[in-house]
Amino acid sequence: LRTIALSSLPLLAAGCIIVQSSWDNGTRSAPATASAAAPAGGALAVETRNGHVAVSRDPALADVRITAEIRCGGATQEEADARAKGAKLVAERTADGSLGVHVDFPPLAGGGTRHGADSANIDVRVPRVDGMRLSATNGHVQVAGLGGPLMARSTNGGIRIDGHAGPVQATTTNGAIQAIGIGLPAELGTSNGAVHAVVSEGATGAVDLYTSNGSVQLDLPASWAGHVDAATTNGRVTMEGAGRATAVTSDRDHGSMELPGSAPAKATVRTSNGSVRVRAAAPPTTPATGTK
Repeated sequence: LRTIALSSLPLLAAGCIIVQSSWDNGTRSAPATASAAAPAGGALAVETRNGHVAVSRDPALADVRITAEIRCGGATQEEADARAKGAKLVAERTADGSLGVHVDFPPLAGGGTRHGADSANIDVRVPRVDGMRLSATNGHVQVAGLGGPLMARSTNGGIRIDGHAGPVQATTTNGAIQAIGIGLPAELGTSNGAVHAVVSEGATGAVDLYTSNGSVQLDLPASWAGHVDAATTNGRVTMEGAGRATAVTSDRDHGSMELPGSAPAKATVRTSNGSVRVRAAAPPTTPATGTK
């Protein structure tokens, strides 16, 4: 195991820190660990292939802390070890001011830049952030306790969002999406997997949930107003208006309802194979007043 002081590393650009990884042996592949720190502020952009991305809020921090679990492959064990030794975790400010995070893999001895065994799981802790762009291939994306515009994408992996104060766009090809306590507008979509969204109280705006194979559930707060349209091809639609919905229609494969209030918006919930359930929260009750 080798430790390198951050102060000894070259600065490639403003706010850029690259940390050399440490490593041990595997079989025609080699693992590595790396860490980096960068000043907080601005948006965050994290990208990885064959691995997950996880971002969470840590109010005790003054800067951004990044860790990566890296694995490098090679035609021989010697090549895999050498590539793991040369793998780098990069955190640098991009032209738009965002903090860009990714892993640079050394080239292969026989040519090419990626090996099938190359992977990187990237975990980021931040005190605050002004929006995120997160992308993973063959891995999940997870976000907790943050805000600002969020764009989360995966090719083969689920997406989980726990408490996000801001608009959300989350899409994946194969995997479920669960988004609890989110702001609006929101677009959550997958091809294969269930979708479940719980909108935060006070949030208003458009909602679009969709999947091809899987169930879909939308929980709307008492603050949300507008038109809800739900549909499935093979499944059942359930609409629950909590006594405040008007113009409710519901049959086996389609349902709609109006939720009265200010700033009306539209919610669309649909799947091809699976059930659809929409639940609207009732307004808070006002305690009765009286005299003793």
